[in-house]
Amino acid sequence: MRTEIPMVGGAYTARSSNLNAQVCQNLYLEVDNTGAKSIISLVGSPGTKPWHNTGTAGEVRKFYESRNFLYVVVGPTVYTISTGLIRTTIGTIGTSSGWVDITDDGVNVCFFDTTGGWVWDGVTFTAITDADFPANLSGAT
Repeated sequence: MRTEIPMVGGAYTARSSNLNAQVCQNLYLEVDNTGAKSIISLVGSPGTKPWHNTGTAGEVRKFYESRNFLYVVVGPTVYTISTGLIRTTIGTIGTSSGWVDITDDGVNVCFFDTTGGWVWDGVTFTAITDADFPANLSGAT
């Protein structure tokens, strides 16, 4: 006897990537309730087309949207891209590749790599120098 297992594919990411880190990219779910053998399938779709060029060759390390700007880290350089696609270099971080994280509090945008952290207040990009801030974030993931 043959038992069919209803499986669609990797499409679900849990809050913790340690639990489930599947990614469904450039596919969309299609449901067919007309009596087909399998009612669910993943259908391929074209990828996105480039819409902006930072003018810098390098690893695109992180994107982050906040306050109507897209923040992009390419290599060590941090850019803002406005809704009008105007690119502005706002600063550089300590590494050119690898892990980067970005977060904000609604006013300041913070950037982190394995060597430290930086804050953008909308005018100035400065390193975090507080004595309580760890000098090395190499254990970050």
